[in-house]
Amino acid sequence: MEKMKQMTRDGQAIENGSFSIIDQEIEQFHGGHQFTDQQWQVVRRAIHTTGDFEFASLFRFSEGAVTKGIEALKKGCPIISDVTMITSGLSAQRLSVYGNKTHCFISDEDVIATAKEHGETRAIWSMRKARILVY
Repeated sequence: MEKMKQMTRDGQAIENGSFSIIDQEIEQFHGGHQFTDQQWQVVRRAIHTTGDFEFASLFRFSEGAVTKGIEALKKGCPIISDVTMITSGLSAQRLSVYGNKTHCFISDEDVIATAKEHGETRAIWSMRKARILVY
């Protein structure tokens, strides 16, 4: 996934510095972590993105999950979210490396109307729409 890393030297330095701070914080104030190196890359990215160190205690991984996720991304799998901030924050240039497309239906008029009609959340209906349209 080397092609997916920061593209500039300055960007790499900033990101590496941030990750170093996260690693230190986890060791000093949270008793470390029990993740494999691959899993820690995912958890650390979530902490970096959110600024929430609680993710270190919330994540659970199935056997081979990270490897399978990487394989799926390399095959161009779609990325579906119920939060527009996530799809907006993903680099189009990085997504193009493997042809990944992002989808978020949370603000679609039909999703909003159906959620109101059924008294359920937009997130539920956006995922149902994604299941139909993307897969």
